[in-house]
Amino acid sequence: MLKENAQLDLQIINLKSQKAELNNLFKYLKSGAEFSDFSPNFEALKDQVFQHAFQQIQNLEDQRKDLLLKYVAESEEVISIEEKIANLKTFVNETVQNTVKQLAIREQTIQHEVDQIDQKLSTFPTRAMDLESYEREVAHNEQMYKQLIEKRTELEIANASDVSFHQVIDYATQPKNTVWPNVPMIYGLIIMFCLIVGTVLSYILYYLFATIKSLSTLKDLSALPILATVFKRKKNQKERDSEFNNIAANLQIWCSKNHDAMKQDGKVIIVSSYASGEGKTFVSKGIAETFSKSGKKVLIVDMDVRRPDLHNHFQTDVAPGVVDLIEKNQKVGIIREVNEYLDFISAGNLEGGTYALLFSMASQSIFSDWKKDYDVIIIDTPPLSMAEEALPLMHQSDLNLIVTRRGKTKRNWMPKLNNLLSTYEIPQLYMVLNAKHRKRNAYYYYSNKAPVGWRAAWSSKLFGTISPR
Repeated sequence: MLKENAQLDLQIINLKSQKAELNNLFKYLKSGAEFSDFSPNFEALKDQVFQHAFQQIQNLEDQRKDLLLKYVAESEEVISIEEKIANLKTFVNETVQNTVKQLAIREQTIQHEVDQIDQKLSTFPTRAMDLESYEREVAHNEQMYKQLIEKRTELEIANASDVSFHQVIDYATQPKNTVWPNVPMIYGLIIMFCLIVGTVLSYILYYLFATIKSLSTLKDLSALPILATVFKRKKNQKERDSEFNNIAANLQIWCSKNHDAMKQDGKVIIVSSYASGEGKTFVSKGIAETFSKSGKKVLIVDMDVRRPDLHNHFQTDVAPGVVDLIEKNQKVGIIREVNEYLDFISAGNLEGGTYALLFSMASQSIFSDWKKDYDVIIIDTPPLSMAEEALPLMHQSDLNLIVTRRGKTKRNWMPKLNNLLSTYEIPQLYMVLNAKHRKRNAYYYYSNKAPVGWRAAWSSKLFGTISPR
C-alpha cells in the first residue's frame, strides 16, 4: 500500500511538472515572440502532435526570414507564410490549454486515490502507521532524487545543444530595401547593353551603308584624280548649264592639252560607274549637251544594253540602236538627230549572244568611223560591277570617266573599284563626283534674279545695288 501511495505521489509530481512546462509555453505564446528562440521540454510534454506542430512553426519562421531577404513584407509569398504560422500557433495554443485541463483532471483523480489510501492507513496502529509513513517518505525521496537527477541531465544536454563554437562578431540586420529586383543595377545593365548594341550597329551600318559625302572623302578613298564635280539638281528644278560648267571647263582644258596627239579625229569619252543609280547617264547627257551648245559636233551612244535609260531622256524609242547596228549591220535609222550639233544612238533590244559582241573588236572598230564625223563621241556604258566586259573597251577611248554620287556611292565600294581598274590598267582615268551640294548663297550674284530681303541689304553694303541681268 505504501508503494502504491508513493507511485501516486510521483505521478502527481510529474503532472505538476508538465503543467509548469505548459504554463511557461502558454505565456511565451501570449508574448508573440518567435518559436526559433524558444526550446520547450518535449520529454516533459510527451505529445507527438505538439512536437510536430512546434517544429513546423520553427521551419516556417526560418522560411519567412529567407523570403524577407528577397521580398517585401507585403508580398504574397511572405503573407502566405505568416498565415500558416498564425494557424499553427492557434492550434498549439488550443492544444496547450486542452492539455492543461486534462492534466488538472488527472491530478484530481490521483489525489483522490491518495486520500483514500491515507484513510486506510489511519486505521493502522500508531507505531505501524508511523513506520509506514517513514517508509513512504523514504521511498518518495528516493524517487524524487532520481527524477531530479534525470531532469538535471536533460537540462545539461539541452544547454550543451545551444552552445556554439563560433563567435558572432557582428549581427546581421534586415535590409530596408529589397535585394531583388535591384532597379538601379537593371537600369545600368540596360543602358550598357544599349550602348554596346548601338556601337556595334553603328560600325556595321557605317561599314555597309556609309556613303561618300564630300569631295575630300572621295579624294581620300580613291587612287584616281578627280576631274570635276556636278552639282545636285533639286526636284522640279529646270535643267541649267551651270550644273555642268565645271566639268565642261575641265574637259576643255584636258582636250587642249591632248589636242596635238588627237588633232585629226574626234575624241571618245566613256562614262561609267561602279554600280547603278550613280548618275552616269545624267552626266553623259549633260556633257553631250554642254559640248553641243559650244558648237562642237557631238554623238552620244547608249551601250548600257542591259538597262538602257538614255532614250528616256531624249524621249525616243529604245530600238533601233547599237544592238541592231552590230548584230544586223543596220545603218538606217540608227543615228537620230537631237539638234544641229547633237546626235543620239539608243541601245536597242538585247537578244541572246549579243552582249559579248558589243564589246568585241568589231564594236571597237566602229569608233574609227564615228571619229571622222564627230568632234566628241560620248559612250554611256553599263556599271563596272555588273559588266566587266566593258573594261577592255576603255583602252580604245581617249578619256574614261567614273561617276560617283554623293550619298549613294558606298565607301566600301571604292577599294573594289580601285582594284578592278588597276587590274585592267585603264589609261586616262578620272573620277567625277555627282550630286554635290551647292551652297545656298554662293552663286546668287550670277543668277537671273536680284537678291531680296536681308541678302539684298548685305549685298548693297558689300557690292552696291545689284540689278537683275
